[in-house]
Amino acid sequence: MKQRHDDLLAKHAKEISKEKKNKSIFKNFGVVDTYNHGTTGYRIKEGSNKDKVVGHIKLKEKEI
Repeated sequence: MKQRHDDLLAKHAKEISKEKKNKSIFKNFGVVDTYNHGTTGYRIKEGSNKDKVVGHIKLKEKEI
């Protein structure tokens, strides 16, 4: 009986530590703007490429 409780507590502790790691990763995750200020790409907010638009979508003009 005691071994079953030990296993459950160990599993729960692993889940809690995994959630903490995920929260810390996403907390420090950089934010990008999508479709902001008329762009159809991603504008980088931080780092060496700050204010650079990447992944810009260009549509070809249709000939009539």
